[in-house]
Amino acid sequence: VEALRRAGVEVDVLHFWSRANPINHIKAWQEIQRRMRSGKYDLIHSQFSHTLPICRLQWKLPVVSTYRGDDLYGIVGDDGRYTLKGSVLVALSQLFALFADEIMVVSAHMGQRLIRRDYQLIPSGIDLEHFKPMPRAEARRRLGWPQDARIVLFAAMKSNQLNKRKRLDLAKAAVEKIN
Repeated sequence: VEALRRAGVEVDVLHFWSRANPINHIKAWQEIQRRMRSGKYDLIHSQFSHTLPICRLQWKLPVVSTYRGDDLYGIVGDDGRYTLKGSVLVALSQLFALFADEIMVVSAHMGQRLIRRDYQLIPSGIDLEHFKPMPRAEARRRLGWPQDARIVLFAAMKSNQLNKRKRLDLAKAAVEKIN
């Protein structure tokens, strides 16, 4: 959003938490309808497939949807297995994709999971104003990390919970093998 704004594109954001609650969907749809009455929009972009149906309840504006992960892979439960809810989400996501004007995925392997083949690959970017390349020694000094230690970063948090699909156990086993 910030990159688009810096490029001169006017962007409004509607934050919408589904929580599988139909009331939240109805409220979001009503807000989309209210905003569309202004006539100032050229398209609607839905993040994650579960928001696509409420965006597509109108046909005046094109709808672009970005798929980011669970909507094409499913949801992994605490036991490390894919949940029934996740399987239903994947099936619905495939169906919803048929009603979008454009589909974006954030990685090539995600696109391969789509039944619809005419997707655009647009990886999630890094804010280069905030993150700048620098020598390793300087970065470690700034972070207070030892200069000679082997450090492994594992990004697998999702809503303040460990994302089981990322397989932290497998990453730990790999690190143990190289130590």
